[in-house]
Amino acid sequence: MSDRIFRLLILFIDVFFFLFYITIMSEFVGVDYMAFPYVILTIYFIVATLTHPFNGLETEDKFSQTKIPNSKFTLISAYILAPIIYIYSLIKNKDSE
Repeated sequence: MSDRIFRLLILFIDVFFFLFYITIMSEFVGVDYMAFPYVILTIYFIVATLTHPFNGLETEDKFSQTKIPNSKFTLISAYILAPIIYIYSLIKNKDSE
């Protein structure tokens, strides 16, 4: 049950990251995040928001063991790389079967 609570917490934090991205793009950068070049990045972050809770706990443990300069960046790094890591884990599990 605690695993479910952590996944919900990660999902909440991911939604915060996504809203932060939208705020940065629309208010500070001054671009429409639904316009062509930026919609690709927006779709990527939507996918990252949906896939990070599935591999967030394992990924953050692996990132904390590497030589990332600051442990504060592990959650952000895991969020940004979540779709790539999720696809890699699906391929790895498919190959092991």
